[in-house]
Formats: sequence, C-alpha cells, structure tokens
Amino acid sequence: MHVVLTGAYGMGNLGDEAIAEMAIRHVLDVVPNPRITLLVWDDTRRWRHAHRGVDVRALPGLYRHALVRPRLWSGLTRAVAAIAGCDVLVWGGGRLVRDRAVWLREYLWSVRLAAFLRKRIVVLAVGADSITDPSRRRALRVLRDADAISVRDFTSRENLVQAIDGIPPVDVVSDGVFAWPVADRVPPTVPTLGITLRNLTATGDADVAMPRWLVTLSDMLSSMHRDRPFRIVCLPTATKELALSRAFCLLDRDRELVDARTPGDLVQHLSRCTAFVGMRLHACILASRVRGLPVRCFAPAPKTMDAFRECGAEASAFTVQDVSTDAFRASLIRALAGEVADEPPFTCGAGKMHPRDWLRSHLAR
Repeated sequence: MHVVLTGAYGMGNLGDEAIAEMAIRHVLDVVPNPRITLLVWDDTRRWRHAHRGVDVRALPGLYRHALVRPRLWSGLTRAVAAIAGCDVLVWGGGRLVRDRAVWLREYLWSVRLAAFLRKRIVVLAVGADSITDPSRRRALRVLRDADAISVRDFTSRENLVQAIDGIPPVDVVSDGVFAWPVADRVPPTVPTLGITLRNLTATGDADVAMPRWLVTLSDMLSSMHRDRPFRIVCLPTATKELALSRAFCLLDRDRELVDARTPGDLVQHLSRCTAFVGMRLHACILASRVRGLPVRCFAPAPKTMDAFRECGAEASAFTVQDVSTDAFRASLIRALAGEVADEPPFTCGAGKMHPRDWLRSHLAR
C-alpha cells in the first residue's frame, strides 16, 4: 500500500515534525510493508534527515511559493505524481483547519487533488478552529469526500460538525506525540533549565523586539541565578523563534542557544536538563516524555490553557501574566531543586482512541 502523508510538515516547527514522525510509525505498525511518501512544504534536506527511510518530496504552496520559486516546480510535480499514484492520502496532525483563508486554502490543496482523483482520504487528529466565514465553510466541504475523519480534541469535533453540512462521523483520537518513546533523564552536573520561547506578537524571524513579559522573566531568572547558580539552555522549536531566543541568551551569561534539528534531538537535549519551561504545546508534551523532568508550561491563549488542563498539567501551567508572581517563582525553584516527585504525568485526556488503533481500523482493510 502506498500511503501519502501530508499536513503542516517541513515548515520549521519541530512539533509538526514530531506529529509526522509518529504518524509514520503508526502507519508502519498497522500496514504491512507500506510505501510511505511524506510531503513537506519547503526545503526537503532538513526534513529528509528527520524522517530517514521515508520518501520525502517537496509540496510548495501553490499560491505562495511555486510561481516565484522555480526550483520548487519539480517538487510540486513530484508531489502531484505521488498523490496520483497513492492508495490513500492521510491528511492530518496539527491545527490544519484554520480560520485564515490563505492557510486553509493551501492546507486543503492536497485533499482537493486527492478528491478529484477519487483517492481514499483519511483525516488524522487535526485541530480545527471555529469557522464562520461562508467561503471557508465552502472550502471545507471537500472533507465530505473523506473516508474517515478524526480530530485531536472534542472542541475541534464540534467546530468541524458545525462548519460542514453532511460531514462523515468525526472521531476523537489522542495527539500522536503523546506516544513518543519515553527517554531517561541524565542529571546534569550543573542544574540546567531548558526553555522554549515564543514571541506572541512577532510576525517573522526579523522581529526580535523583546516583549515586556519576557524581559520580566529574564530578570527573574537572573535574580534566581544569584541565589542558586544554574545554566539556561534555549531550545527553539520553530525557526522563526531563533532570533528571539538568541536575543534572550544575550541578556545574561550562562545562557546557551541550542538549535535542535529534529524532535529526537530536542528530546535528547531535554534529557540533560533539570527542569523545563515551554510555551508550545508539543514542546511541553515532548518534555513530558523525559522521565522525571519537571515541566512548567506558559499558556499564551485560553485554548492553550485548556489543552494543558486536558493533559493533566493544570497545576504546572501559567499565563504570561503569572511570570512575575511568587507562585511561579516558587514553582520553578522547586523544579530546579528536584522537589517535584509527586507531579502527575502528562496524559492525552480521557475518551480518546489511540491514533494507531484508529488508523488500524481505517487503513488495514
């Protein structure tokens, strides 16, 4: 069976690459001797390194990139050929159903082509925004041609059902990254705080203006360092956060920027930390897969806080407004001191199927 996997892959976000890696593993678990083609959006060299043993092909954005980047035309042609020759297109992972016209249109490009060619379509563990715009709802009607649809949370299921008349039954499965292999922690010789930053207002890598809350966090960490020395390792999980992380490291000594190239690299670096602070959901989920690593989560939006609550991490989740509070400082001090033996592990939430089991019921036919 030839399976084409496509989603928000190859866009410089390690969370999406972790989703892709687990989708690959789950397909290998349930389909005997599959041929897997992974379609990515940009430079295939980096993502081919991340997903060894898989046929990685470029899928440039039809509207944003292909007409102005001729070197990607051949990749687009190969991507079309892969969809034309596949047995099933698996579209999923991440927040693909967005209330943004350009991104929604581009994410649906491969689904529309597969529907036109009458290919089997399986939608795997997507996140879905609430869609009210009539034109975007019309674009989503292509999902009525899907053989099976699953989302990663109950709110996404409600949003899809409300947006698409006549949609097939929508199942809820756990995010595949929860199944990432557990890693053992290697206690560092010097207490080490891993941190993944996210600029809530930046529009691109060139925008490195330090937000006020991040300056406050930096000052608090510096004051903690004077009382109990520790080092900080910045672990950006998206290429657009490299510049911000670099600027944050320059604010004080004993801060190091580490550019992890793959999700596996990230987990390896996390295993050498004493504690972790993250602002991205999948960075925190990957950190939770390191046995005994305390994780502190910053929720930039209410829906992110809801996601952390669903993971069972409510006691370890904070808003950016909490960064200057004694509660956050005390929580971080306890984490760095190793006084967190009773912290509950992250879970995928109740009432969800495992994505591997769900794929088995829809691919192994």
